[in-house]
This record gives sequence, structure tokens and C-alpha cells, in this order.
Amino acid sequence: MSNDWSEFTAWIAATAFVMASFYLLARGSGKGIPRSWDVLVAWGVVLAFVAALLWSMWSETLHPLIQQGAWGQVWLTGLGLLLILASVGTMVYGGCRFVMATLHLLSDETFQQNAALARKRQAHSPAVVRAARRSNFQALLRAWRPGTAWFFLGFGLLALGCFFLSR
Repeated sequence: MSNDWSEFTAWIAATAFVMASFYLLARGSGKGIPRSWDVLVAWGVVLAFVAALLWSMWSETLHPLIQQGAWGQVWLTGLGLLLILASVGTMVYGGCRFVMATLHLLSDETFQQNAALARKRQAHSPAVVRAARRSNFQALLRAWRPGTAWFFLGFGLLALGCFFLSR
């Protein structure tokens, strides 16, 4: 198989994965399409993408190393690839938590009232506007903390996986 065809297939699979992930994210926000078979199709695309990644790891990296008999390299490479795959899942999970927390916070009544106070600066004293903005900023930081922590954990797993791949 030519490299051009492999790259084209990879771009198609990645695009389908991203679109399915965004669909599942929108569906999780409560504003998605109510048909359950759509969710099955989206999860099927996500699983097909993961299967394509696993097949690529096996056929292009691990299988040639096994044929060469480089068992130490097989273990390090396998560990690195699994860490990278786990990092992708962790970062996607962190990003989803980040976005969902933001959407949840934007629908919060107190957050909306503070935002309205901040928009109507002339009607309120600077101290009230400043307090409303500070309250919203702190609420955003609290909402973003778990998703950001998961995202950075995924980044750390990615770095560790790349370290093992480079050995």
C-alpha cells in the first residue's frame, strides 16, 4: 500500500473521529438529536478509529520489531504506544469535562446574574461590578480545574510515552 493512500485514510479516520466526538459531546449537553441509533453510529466511528490506531501500531511498529527479534525494543515501544493511546483518551476526556463544565456554568443563574451586572457597568458601582466579575472568574476557575487536570495528566502520559518510543 502506498504512503499517500495511508495518509489519506488516516485523515479520513481522524476527521470522522473528531466529528463523532463532537457529536457525542453535543449529545451529552442535552441538546442532541434524541434518536439512539445516532449515538451507536457515533460510538462505532470512535471505536473504528481506535481499532485503526491499534492496527497501525501493530502492523507498522510492533510486528516488524517482533520479526527482527528485538524483544526489548518491542516492550519499550509497546509501552510507549499504550501510554500515548491512554494520553489521547485522557486528553479527550479532560477536554470534554472542560467544555461540559463551562456549558453547565453558563446556564447557572448566579453566573448569568453576575454577567448581567458586569455588562451594565454604568448602573452599578465599580465595586459591585468588580465583585461580580471576580465571582464569575472564580467560578470559571473552579469549573475548569478538573478538566484541565485531566488534560495535563494526558499531556504527561504523552511525554512519557514518547520517551519510551525514543529508546
